[in-house]
Amino acid sequence: MSTADPDRLIRLNEVCKLTGYSRSGLYAAMKRGDFPQGLKLGPRATGWREADVRAWLQSRPTVYGE
Repeated sequence: MSTADPDRLIRLNEVCKLTGYSRSGLYAAMKRGDFPQGLKLGPRATGWREADVRAWLQSRPTVYGE
């Protein structure tokens, strides 16, 4: 098993799968300051550091069903 690259960039589709956000929900959360900002990769491309997204996921409260 290999170690994950902490600086790996992930694209919008993968971020949405990991977080459960839709595209518009993700950008709204970024605008509110509730989600890490993406990095501009080109004129029409944005990526997020996987480590930042996973750290954000870890910081979220966990709710367990009854």
